Amino acid sequence: MADRTIFDYLNAIFYKKYITYNRKSCSSYLLSLWLSHDNQLIDIVNTINEFQFLLPDCKIYEYYYHKIPQGRRYLKWVKKEEVDKKKKEKLDEMRAEFMLSKKEMEIYKTFGLTNIKKNDNVKKDVKNASSIFL
Repeated sequence: MADRTIFDYLNAIFYKKYITYNRKSCSSYLLSLWLSHDNQLIDIVNTINEFQFLLPDCKIYEYYYHKIPQGRRYLKWVKKEEVDKKKKEKLDEMRAEFMLSKKEMEIYKTFGLTNIKKNDNVKKDVKNASSIFL
């Protein structure tokens, strides 16, 4: 008998064809993570979530088996967001100007800080050491 995967256990839950649970094949935490991506099942997963590390994995699997309604489930595939060419060029220029890494630029984009403007007055032409303090 081949080793079971998470998909075997998910199919058993969805189609109500009981199979014996083996913790080594798939942990209940992994099942919970997978099931939490379905909006219809989020309440069921949240109910058992607080007991996730207190109950044995086989009990959590049985809970899901009996609580989740029978039926085929599909997870929505999330597509990468399209960025128009002008916006991408603007972000690349800004990243080069401020000498940011790609990771740092992603942080700025997530917080909506793409309107950062460089203060030209900060950097002065230094001719001698005394002009630094003026």
